[in-house]
Amino acid sequence: EKIGGPGIIVEIDESKFGKRKYDVGGAVEGQWVLGGVERTEERRIFLVPVEQRNAATLLDIIAQKVAPGSIIYTDCWRAYNSIPQLVNEQGDSLRYQHLTVNHEYNFVDPVTFCCTNTIEGTWNGIKLRIFPKNYAKKQIGHSLNFFIWRRKFKGQQWSRAMHCLRTIYFETVEVEEGEQNSNQEIQDQDNNQDQDNNQDIQSNYSLDIELESSSSSITSSESEFIPSDIE
Repeated sequence: EKIGGPGIIVEIDESKFGKRKYDVGGAVEGQWVLGGVERTEERRIFLVPVEQRNAATLLDIIAQKVAPGSIIYTDCWRAYNSIPQLVNEQGDSLRYQHLTVNHEYNFVDPVTFCCTNTIEGTWNGIKLRIFPKNYAKKQIGHSLNFFIWRRKFKGQQWSRAMHCLRTIYFETVEVEEGEQNSNQEIQDQDNNQDQDNNQDIQSNYSLDIELESSSSSITSSESEFIPSDIE
């Protein structure tokens, strides 16, 4: 599901999820995450773990996650420079408008009023809700998806969870019933084939008995016409 759209502002930024050694110093090994949030009442969001922050990686994700015609706000990280030139799979322009803010000098650009405060605040909220032990690459994807789900269905998480459980349960039951019916059909076909084979065997056996009986009768009849004095 893409966020944004024509005339909708989408703030994009990347953040590193990592633990500090002994709670001091710089962040050690961690996981980079590219995120985007739209400036709407729903504040729809995307969060994607990335191995690298180069242009090829980030721009590909942006093209997949942000709807055409969006107004994109970022910082001045060089990997974002080619956002206005992005195209879709057919080669058509995605028509992104791209504004930047230089955080070395301002939090809000004094000319365009571009800022990334919304996504920065979102990072803080995410990190408060994810335990540091879940920052590992194998766990962080599930934690990020859960955050997206909670925001998307804010105020109706319980009903949506019950809906998911019912859907998964009934789909599983239907699949199991389908497999059982398929197995039963195969078994019925095998049984029918066995019955046909048994009938063929019985018919062949009966035919052999009849042929043996006929042969014995013919031999007996012929012996009546053989003179007894023939040596």
